[in-house]
Amino acid sequence: MKTKSQLWSQKAKKYPIYDESDLDDMKTIRNVIKIAESHGVEIDGMDVLDIGSGTGRYSFNLAKKAKLVQVTDVSDEMIRILEETKIKYGFKNIFSSVDDWNEISIAGKKWSKKFDTAWAAMTSAVCTAEDILKMNECSKKWCVCVAWGRKRDNALLAEIMKSHGGKLEVPFGTNSLSGEFKKLGIKHTLDYVENSWESEGEKAEVASDMAWHLEINGFKPDFKIINKILDGYSEKNRIVHKTSMEMGIMTWKIKN
Repeated sequence: MKTKSQLWSQKAKKYPIYDESDLDDMKTIRNVIKIAESHGVEIDGMDVLDIGSGTGRYSFNLAKKAKLVQVTDVSDEMIRILEETKIKYGFKNIFSSVDDWNEISIAGKKWSKKFDTAWAAMTSAVCTAEDILKMNECSKKWCVCVAWGRKRDNALLAEIMKSHGGKLEVPFGTNSLSGEFKKLGIKHTLDYVENSWESEGEKAEVASDMAWHLEINGFKPDFKIINKILDGYSEKNRIVHKTSMEMGIMTWKIKN
């Protein structure tokens, strides 16, 4: 069985990256940041911690406004790609580390109250009350968590999941996190934003990606079944499939 780090490093090969020529993606991320700022969250000139940064799509957009952005992710491959992107675009105010947020020692990292804002976007790193409290421990002023909202649609992935006895569901997101906030007595804001994207690749690439989704959900991929389903979506050995989803943007202020 693959570890969390191995699974996310595998996903890194096909994971979206920060690309300033992708105007739609840049607009979506800037809009998320703008919504957080509308509730008082401070980014401009601040020290920011980006938890579960992945390849850095949010990290670099934050770094355009922040004084410093410290990023951390469980996958060394995600961080490697982030570091390559940092060099490509000449960012000097981003620093990275490979950490498992669920096991990290904030005191050991010397991150206690080190950052003005703690940020986590579309990451499985923040799922429990303990994960939220770690964010609070790192931040002096604000916290932001961008997570799955109430919607997730992808016809191909839904068919693949069903063929293995599963169901395409919304991953752990704002509904569950709101329950954790209630337990902790933390007041937070919650806004929803629609998002969608198309994924394209050769049949073998898409089969590998579908297998990853099965594994991350605890299913053993059957490539015979996967490839048979993909045949129905393939055109000249290439497959295009679309994901439509909703993001929830949660913000809360640290009580000093």
